[in-house]
Amino acid sequence: MLFVSSNGFDVAGAKHFGFKVAWIKRGAAAPAGPIGPAQMYRLLRGNAETLGYVQDYTVANLTDLITLL
Repeated sequence: MLFVSSNGFDVAGAKHFGFKVAWIKRGAAAPAGPIGPAQMYRLLRGNAETLGYVQDYTVANLTDLITLL
């Protein structure tokens, strides 16, 4: 079984209970110039908080999970 999420808190919870975890790292590099609220949200969303746990796999999108199967 593989637990999949793009949220760091989900990764931490699943790892705490012994699951293998794939984290979907969404987001992009910071653009040059001023950053608006929507861009800030996307950038923050792309950086998972680890809360003391680390995922087993990191993928960029759902289709990358196929390589893990």
